[in-house]
Amino acid sequence: MNIPLVWAASLLALFTFCVHTFVGGKSVARPLLADQRLPAISKWLNYMCWHMTTIMLLWCAVALAIAAWQPQLHMLVALIAGLAGVCSVWSAAVAKMAGFHPMRLPSTYLLGGLAALCVSALTVG
Repeated sequence: MNIPLVWAASLLALFTFCVHTFVGGKSVARPLLADQRLPAISKWLNYMCWHMTTIMLLWCAVALAIAAWQPQLHMLVALIAGLAGVCSVWSAAVAKMAGFHPMRLPSTYLLGGLAALCVSALTVG
């Protein structure tokens, strides 16, 4: 396992967490809560999912840092690669369903990059 690439993946996960929390919180979560037209259950379920994503992104950053310190935990890197890859593809699909370019959603390219870094860390000597 390529430890510098695992560290890079950990930093990218942390960066993605920061973008999600601070940029997305302002441009997505606040307007969601302010919307009076959505049914309460839909609004609060979406808000809960927002925070679950926040937790998941921070967990990925921490887990990758742990894997960099403990290379025998390479399975963490593989699991995060799969999770990030699937979420990136889903992000692109949702963007297409909504009628805009997939790269307009930071989740498409940040999670895609995270998946690519994790796979590279596992395959590059």
